[in-house]
Amino acid sequence: MITSRLHPLCAVAASAALLLTGCSGGAADDKPAHPVFDVPVGQQPHQALLATQAARSAAFTQTLTFSSPSGDTVQTTSGRLDFPGGRAVGSIDWAPAEKLPQEAQDTLLGTRLAGRAPTRTRLAVDPGTIRLRAGEARYWLLYEGNSGAIAPGAAVDTLRGSEAAFGGTLLEVLSAAEDVKEAPAKKGGRVYRAELSQTYALRLFPKDLGSELAISMDANGDVPFVPLSISVDAKGRVLRAEADLSALLGRKDSALKGMTGLRARLDLTVSGSPPRSCPRRPSRHSTRKRP
Repeated sequence: MITSRLHPLCAVAASAALLLTGCSGGAADDKPAHPVFDVPVGQQPHQALLATQAARSAAFTQTLTFSSPSGDTVQTTSGRLDFPGGRAVGSIDWAPAEKLPQEAQDTLLGTRLAGRAPTRTRLAVDPGTIRLRAGEARYWLLYEGNSGAIAPGAAVDTLRGSEAAFGGTLLEVLSAAEDVKEAPAKKGGRVYRAELSQTYALRLFPKDLGSELAISMDANGDVPFVPLSISVDAKGRVLRAEADLSALLGRKDSALKGMTGLRARLDLTVSGSPPRSCPRRPSRHSTRKRP
């Protein structure tokens, strides 16, 4: 009698234990999903961009290298980004090859505002203004209004990005990566090898410079891709991005027809401290510019 009554009780207790075990799961089940590495690999470049923006701030340096028989002409863009505040400070510096033809030099340095642009330009960008200090000028030029308030295609408009306050960096195109493949990297990071449509690659350039480049077509009339690589840390935040944009060269009527290669490299150092040196108000020497 006693035995027959205990067996059902034991069965109930055992079932309850199994239910509790199934609900609690093992230690592996308790581990939260990684915001970047646990999504499908094709979505990871976009998630890496979001993780980088969530870091609040980053220091960056991007080099754009135009190769030619005259040597390399390099544009170096560097500064600091405040992602949530939509602010950035930095500079754009050009180092032309010593024997670069004048036509190519004029095209690369561009006509950003008025006349030939100097080899160095300092910038301060926030949601309402773009401040620019060219060369050795003692004053800042002030452009007021958001991106849409400035004439579409104007060189100054490209200075404001959509993914970061400072425009023209590879951050602007990472979400467009296709055919993504991943590989493990040091300290728990990842390296992605991907492709980027030439259409998106062309968005890295201001209109005047982009007009000297060209999107090619393959035998089927399709737009080919350019190679893109992205390196991220263990948290999925972007450390480096590189793209070979040489396929955009080759227009026979272009001032850049003598160029043989075009590469972009972006290096980032993320941090939680926003930039401090962005001028809050135009100086007394500032000149207001309205479109």
